[in-house]
Amino acid sequence: MEFYRKKTAVVEAFQWAGGPEPIEDPVWMAKAIAEGKIRFINAGMVMKIQTSFGVVTAYAGEWIVRDPKGNLLPHDEESFKEQYVAIEPGDPGCYKDF
Repeated sequence: MEFYRKKTAVVEAFQWAGGPEPIEDPVWMAKAIAEGKIRFINAGMVMKIQTSFGVVTAYAGEWIVRDPKGNLLPHDEESFKEQYVAIEPGDPGCYKDF
């Protein structure tokens, strides 16, 4: 039997507060909204994200992650904290290739 380690990647992420107005959303989020990849329902408290896997749902308070390929995926608080740790620009492995 062989063993494998999950490859890691630097991602961009923000915690979505809810609502369709991109007041504090990153530029890439506003762009996805403008391109129609994201739509809102239930008075803006539910986000539908078009991905290569199909449509996924995000709820207010969840983290929206953008990977190096530009894919957007929601994570609840627990899942996000299990998989990601904050890094600072200039940290080893931190690169800006988005």
